Amino acid sequence: MPAIFDRHGLHFLYPEDWTVEDNSDEAQASVTVYSPDGWYWSVNAFGKDADRDVLVEEAVRAFQSEYQGVDTYPVHEQIAERDLTGFDLDFIYLDLITRALIRAVRHGDQTLVIVCQAEDRQLARLEPVFRAMTTSLLQSDT
Repeated sequence: MPAIFDRHGLHFLYPEDWTVEDNSDEAQASVTVYSPDGWYWSVNAFGKDADRDVLVEEAVRAFQSEYQGVDTYPVHEQIAERDLTGFDLDFIYLDLITRALIRAVRHGDQTLVIVCQAEDRQLARLEPVFRAMTTSLLQSDT
């Protein structure tokens, strides 16, 4: 049975054995959900007028400042009939090839930036879970 997060204008389902970290404050909703092995799915909510491209670029720069040799690949995809833009990133972390997925989407009166990160071999197992979480988020009414 999935667990439900429903605070700060964010509503989504996630695996019940995963851990939620809510770093939201008065100005911004920011929630990260960690898998038992430490990989994560995260959502940050901004105002509806926030520039999606700027937010995605800021997220990419944050990864580039943290890790060396980040390869970036632009992505446009549709989830829950919503258009998401962003990047897939590949880099080395703890001697493992790691992938981060950064997506931005307008949803109700918010602009959401969703970030997922997992070791490349784990991503095949976790990506459907990340996608299901994103789908549940985007199918909710805000």
